This record gives sequence, structure tokens and C-alpha cells, in this order.
Amino acid sequence: MLIALDEGQTKLSAPLDTALAFSGLVLLCGAVLWLTIRGLPRWVGLAGVVSIWLVLAPRLIADLGLALYVSTFTLGSCASALAFDHFGVFGTARRAVTAPRLGGLALVGVGVVLVRAS
Repeated sequence: MLIALDEGQTKLSAPLDTALAFSGLVLLCGAVLWLTIRGLPRWVGLAGVVSIWLVLAPRLIADLGLALYVSTFTLGSCASALAFDHFGVFGTARRAVTAPRLGGLALVGVGVVLVRAS
């Protein structure tokens, strides 16, 4: 929301061209999400929080470049998947963190460094 607002004006077309209208839409979407996930496990509501990187993509790509954005997104995805497997998050089967799995993650990290350095 902070990226979309610039000095009280949004970069969106009418009717979302004012900060008040945009903020109202954000609150409405939050209320709809809250009503939708009632009775479900609390982690279901995190789906929107996790996907914030997709919303921020245009700004991050402009700042970082597409190659670095995609490589860091991949590194983060791999690291979180490794952690989710280790702890059995969301009811999935537990899989131990092994040296080959950590080595794969390290190689992805090396790839990020190489993309950044080039």
C-alpha cells in the first residue's frame, strides 16, 4: 500500500486515484479475507502475506533487475521449502535437512551472488 500511494495520490486510475479510496479498498479486502477464513486454521490467512512479493514485484524488479529478483525469489522459496519440510509445516511429512539438500541451497545462493556480481 505504501508503494502504491505517492503524496496522497495513487498511480491508479479512477475511482482508486485517491488515498482515501485506495485505503478503503484495502480495508474492504481485509474484511472479506477475515470473513472468508472464519472457522479455518489461522495459517490459511497467511497466503496473502506470503504473496506480498508478487505485489511488490514491479518495484523490486525496477530496483534490482529481473535476473536478481528471480534468483533471490528462488533462493527464498528453496530455503522456506527446506524449513517447511524439516518441521512438517501445514501437516506435510517431515523430511530431515541433509547435507545434499543444504548443498543445493548453497548452490542457489552462489547463483544469486554470481547474478549480483555480474
